[in-house]
Amino acid sequence: MNNFTVTQITAFASILAIIVSATQIYITHIDNTNELSITTIQKEKELIQKTKELQLKTLEIERNWHFKSIDFVSKHMDKIFSNNIEESTRIKNVMEASFPPQINQALFKKIGKASSSKSTRNIWERAYEDMVRHKSLIIDELLYPVTISLKKTNDAYKRWKETKKFIEIKSIYEGNLTTSTILTTKNLLIPPELRVASLQLQEHYDDWIAGYQRIIENNQPSDNRKYTIKYSHLPFPKSASALFSEILKQYKEDVAALRPVIPGTKYHLK
Repeated sequence: MNNFTVTQITAFASILAIIVSATQIYITHIDNTNELSITTIQKEKELIQKTKELQLKTLEIERNWHFKSIDFVSKHMDKIFSNNIEESTRIKNVMEASFPPQINQALFKKIGKASSSKSTRNIWERAYEDMVRHKSLIIDELLYPVTISLKKTNDAYKRWKETKKFIEIKSIYEGNLTTSTILTTKNLLIPPELRVASLQLQEHYDDWIAGYQRIIENNQPSDNRKYTIKYSHLPFPKSASALFSEILKQYKEDVAALRPVIPGTKYHLK
């Protein structure tokens, strides 16, 4: 039986609380995606049903991660707090390969603070810093561009509601195409808590863009002509759009909190 310091035992209790908290963050994000209004349109009903199924599946997966991570930490306390650098590095690598970033980030930070050995503590602290650096990349290449594009598209939609002019519909199309392209090309950067929201947005864009191109291909109205938007039977997932803004704010705070430790970390605060 390995002996652990009071600090490490206390840390284990805190780690369990963090795992619960991290899992609840996932669950909260999942719950926040369920704001689609029900209408008589069959495609909308199908989208709602598909969204609910994805939510339930994702919720089940995250709950499983919750229990797996608690079990893993409790069984490997000796290796997690080992003074052997190679052993600590191996267990860190296993955790990185086994658990979602949202859970690992909180775990690595707490373990680093609780480690009694300076060399071991450095391993966990560097792992935590690397994860925050990756969040900076996600901000710059995914979250910030998507959020800006969504805002521009929303502004164009507001202008169209006032003028009904086709020029604003073109702006909406360009915005939808831009956001869709970002979600497609930066797919590997989409964090787990945004996968359902990303899928909702992409399904809407695929339907909307295809409808626009089909109708406009042989009938290009003038910019000032009054025109009605009727390119998609799928509702715009407002909650998915809001979730991107929420996660962007959260990631900014995470990166900003560590910036004094990581010179040159890039992130947007505007």
